[in-house]
Amino acid sequence: NAGDGCDAQCFIECDDGVQDVATGHCYAKFNGDLPWGEALLACEAWGGSPGLGNLASVTSAAENELIRQLLSEDSWIGLNDLAMEGVYVWTDGTPLGFTNWDGGEPNDDGTEDCIALKDGDGQWKDTECNNAREYVCERGGGD
Repeated sequence: NAGDGCDAQCFIECDDGVQDVATGHCYAKFNGDLPWGEALLACEAWGGSPGLGNLASVTSAAENELIRQLLSEDSWIGLNDLAMEGVYVWTDGTPLGFTNWDGGEPNDDGTEDCIALKDGDGQWKDTECNNAREYVCERGGGD
């Protein structure tokens, strides 16, 4: 995919996760609960090369469902409004198109700047970034 650090010959290793057949990207859920910022750093390290690993960006209902099936509890994804309140961006620079907010979300009270994908229904909620959660990493960069 354009901008993901791979050309047409690239194969993204996915031994420790599940591969999206549509994009070739690899996703892995990690059980060690971390605050959002630490989870982001862990995903970057998991990526293996600069720019290849990130907290997951969700660009479609199918991708959301693939990630939801990995979960055993609400888990961090890469969406946040840390830079500007109410302006949500993906950590890998993927444009925000698809959203899957739970009813009444985002309901930020000024401290809920990071987004978790909910186990069960797969909907999204904003929550405090320092909460420790499981997290989903994506290898392959943005679409």
